Amino acid sequence: MNAAEREELLREAEKLVLRGRIEGAIIQYRKVLKEVPNDTTLLNLVGDLYARVNRTPEAIDQYERLSERFATEGFFVKAVAVLKKVQRLDASRFDLYERLGDLYRRQGLLKEAVGQYLSLADHYHRREQKAEAVAVYRRLIEIEPQGLEHRLRVAQLYEELGQLDRVASEYRDIARFMLAHDRVDEATKVLQIGLQVDPTNETYIREALSLLRQSGRSDIAADLLEEAESLNPALGDLSLSEEDPEDESAASAVVDFGAGASDDLSLGETEGAPAAGADGIGGATGAGVSARRPASEADELLAEAQVFVKCGLEQKALDRLEEVLQIAPRNLSAHGQLISLLLEQQSYDRVKACAQRMALTARERGDLLPWRDMRQKLLDAGFGLDGDEVVTTPADPQAATEGEAEPEAVGPSPESSDPLAALLDNDASDFGALIATDSPDSMELVGSIPEIESVAAAAPQNERVSEERGQVVVVGADPLPGQVSAANGGEAEVESVRDIVDHFTQGVGEHLSDEDSDTHYNLGIAFREMGLLKEAIGEFETAALSAELKLSCYSLLSECLRETGEVDRAIRWCQTGLAEPGINEEQQLAFLYEIAACQASGGDAKSAYETFAQIHGLEPEYRDVVARLAELGD
Repeated sequence: MNAAEREELLREAEKLVLRGRIEGAIIQYRKVLKEVPNDTTLLNLVGDLYARVNRTPEAIDQYERLSERFATEGFFVKAVAVLKKVQRLDASRFDLYERLGDLYRRQGLLKEAVGQYLSLADHYHRREQKAEAVAVYRRLIEIEPQGLEHRLRVAQLYEELGQLDRVASEYRDIARFMLAHDRVDEATKVLQIGLQVDPTNETYIREALSLLRQSGRSDIAADLLEEAESLNPALGDLSLSEEDPEDESAASAVVDFGAGASDDLSLGETEGAPAAGADGIGGATGAGVSARRPASEADELLAEAQVFVKCGLEQKALDRLEEVLQIAPRNLSAHGQLISLLLEQQSYDRVKACAQRMALTARERGDLLPWRDMRQKLLDAGFGLDGDEVVTTPADPQAATEGEAEPEAVGPSPESSDPLAALLDNDASDFGALIATDSPDSMELVGSIPEIESVAAAAPQNERVSEERGQVVVVGADPLPGQVSAANGGEAEVESVRDIVDHFTQGVGEHLSDEDSDTHYNLGIAFREMGLLKEAIGEFETAALSAELKLSCYSLLSECLRETGEVDRAIRWCQTGLAEPGINEEQQLAFLYEIAACQASGGDAKSAYETFAQIHGLEPEYRDVVARLAELGD
């Protein structure tokens, strides 16, 4: 089909739309799409036409193709706008929360990303998919390392899964964050609760003792050790002398969390970390030893990598992530980000090598969930896996065929004794039974996360829970346990971890960085182009907080509100713009013209005429003022 034939089909389709023959127009447009399948304008138009005739599945298919196209080309703002259309058509599509969250995150819109991930976590929790919910909260911790509420929710989920050792580990990490802010008393209480949760966990006890000693609380460390020995007489010798080298390494762990880097510096490690392997990527088994650098340096490098990704500088991001893995080779977050970037570049051989390294690291750390999430991502991308080993890549000739023919065969055989593979090949309903080492009845279980009444109500709720930026607290959430049962050795009530965290957050002002007003502005433009006026209004209201963008936002808000019939609100935004000091004559005329247009749209012809006359007095040839006056004067 040549260009002339395509133009003829497009003209015929436009005529059919004008006559109301939508189905016929769709047929014509689809003929053109066969020739130019990546034409974003046509994909959007055909999706809109399907939606007009209530052919929702076909409309969603067009929109999803369009969103993927925009994302592939780096137009993340437009990709978000299109997915919002899908969300309008099918509010039950909870997979959209993850996709929207990822897109918001890539643009630096962390508050919006948090809202999407919280809705996704709630979805998983209500369906008893606890392992998946944990993975989502891990993402939230990366975005908001100061949001201790997310760690509390992870601790709750681990408790419901019966993994008491991991509950204690979450409490340890909460205490470590508190110690980084010189809140020793709160941290001490949290560590004591962690001890009562799992008094058999020698690793936790050793780390707790090191944290306290490095914070200058040797007296509390001695008391904690005494309590631990009373709860578990079988404990080995855990006493730490003043000169114990483990204390020095523990000191490096008492730092602020940032994108998960601090988690990688295990307390009690000997000084030094494995250097990069032969492929230039830091690994758990790489040869050589390099001096340990501060965890804060890894945090900074991870932050730089995220900025480079946002700016499209992927090679620089890769360089930063490889530096992180040289400093902290067991950082699963850095492993995951590195693999994701290599996937986008279709560097399949490097993906394969990095995946093997991440799987090994996950096994060594005993933290399988990040690898489980990545493993599924690799399967979705067309990789073939046997247990945790990548055996084929999408570039292999038979990879796609094998993946389609036997999807259930990916993973170890039933007789495999590999515990990692066993975990990965079981669904969430069996997950707890496979990995629980203690009965979940051995302590009081945490209350469930409150259900969101509807998808439509999710966004307002997320806004309410984020009133203080950076402190995301699920509204109405049941408290974590404040009492440890006698089965775990505790008899008296203790202050709950939630109470301690709430008290801590009142005294520590942690906030997310200011969000990108330009991105909100561009998102508003994209929403408006897609006909999502309500969403556009919200974005322009946010962007209007910027001194540089506020006048443009006032004008765009007025236009959007006029199109939705809210002329009074539209006029008020124009009046706000007119009241701004220092506006020039051109801006003044633009606001007056918009006010007149709103008055005319609202049926107030007299006021509209008077405003147009005022504009004519200032600039007689401004736009079509003369014609508008003639029209209104008849």
